[in-house]
Amino acid sequence: MATMKVDIEKFDGIMNFSLWRVRMTAILVQNDLKKAMTGNKPERMEQSEWDELDEKELFASQLCLTNNVLREVLAKKKASALWRKLEALYMTKSLANRLALKHQLYTFRIAKGQNRSRSKSRNNDKSCCYCKKKGHIVGKCYKLKNKQKAELDKKGKQKADLADASIAENKDDES
Repeated sequence: MATMKVDIEKFDGIMNFSLWRVRMTAILVQNDLKKAMTGNKPERMEQSEWDELDEKELFASQLCLTNNVLREVLAKKKASALWRKLEALYMTKSLANRLALKHQLYTFRIAKGQNRSRSKSRNNDKSCCYCKKKGHIVGKCYKLKNKQKAELDKKGKQKADLADASIAENKDDES
């Protein structure tokens, strides 16, 4: 029998479990280890031979898991129990699985060197309702913002003038 080396990516809990399981099953079939995956011992096989086959399949499966996933199934001592646990964790749409996926999404970081800027051309077809110019909307209109800022400065200056006038009146009253 010829041996063939097959490289399989370690399952990390993020990649598609169904596709990884198909690849892993193919490797186990190729190495005559798939029988232990089901947990059903053939009648004509001796118990010691079955235990050895189960152990080989268990270790082969464990070698194809990343450390994070391996921690989840480390307590399993039988290959069939390991596969049932993996399916329960990564095949179902359970609340825990959805929470884990949301956690991965919310803690996602953009790799250093990737472009984080947005396209500046997304508003080119829009026009401002205030100044009627194309390329921006009212919320980003500099003309409107400058007008509002000038009004605020004018109101602030008027209040300061009133405050100064009332202080001057109070000083005149005291003398």
